[in-house]
Amino acid sequence: LVLPDQLSLFDNAAECCRKGLPWMREIVCEALSTGQTPIGTRMWYVDWERERCIQDCVEDECGGIANVWDYMYDDIKKCCD
Repeated sequence: LVLPDQLSLFDNAAECCRKGLPWMREIVCEALSTGQTPIGTRMWYVDWERERCIQDCVEDECGGIANVWDYMYDDIKKCCD
C-alpha cells in the first residue's frame, strides 16, 4: 500500500495523537479517538478569562479540560501564587 506523503498511519491512538496532532492534549486526543469522554487530570491551571485557577476535569465543580498550552500545577496554591 502506497500512501500520499501527507498521510500517515499509526499503530495506535496514542502514537497518532503524539506524532500527528501535537496541538491537542494527548489525554483528550486519545479519549476522543477511542470513543471515550475526556476526563482531565484533576490538576490546576489558570483560566485567564475568569481570572482564577480552575481544575482540569469535566465534573460540575471543575473548569473544563485544559488546553495543550495551559501550564498545569499540582495544587491550587501553586497555581494561584
